[in-house]
Amino acid sequence: MAIYSMNGDRGRFEDMAATFAQDGVLETTSGPLVGRDAIVESLTAARRARGDRPGPRVSFTQHNLTTCHIEFDSPTAAGAWTYFFVVTDFGFDHAGVYIDRLAPVGERWLFVNRRVKIRWDSPISPYHRAAPS
Repeated sequence: MAIYSMNGDRGRFEDMAATFAQDGVLETTSGPLVGRDAIVESLTAARRARGDRPGPRVSFTQHNLTTCHIEFDSPTAAGAWTYFFVVTDFGFDHAGVYIDRLAPVGERWLFVNRRVKIRWDSPISPYHRAAPS
């Protein structure tokens, strides 16, 4: 979970995508991204689009993981719910919950599915959504 957040904050999308199984799914407000390649391509395109927009730019992003609950359903499956909040140059930016399904792949537990549910975002944030998810 920390590897996902730290690499996402640094724009290291390939390393971030490596926290998913090969066919893992990242569900965002834009829809599901299936597989590591799709995750990298979508996040890279979103970053490029933000850079092309007029207005303030974010130069600092930090995801902070807070309350986390993990349930091991079996030796090969787990679910997790983790609250998070994000700080940027503009202050407290957005907050939500990650809803995860995980499975062991080799020596590591990887995301099979990660749903990102944004509960709140700042209206001054360059990431601001027009409508709640």
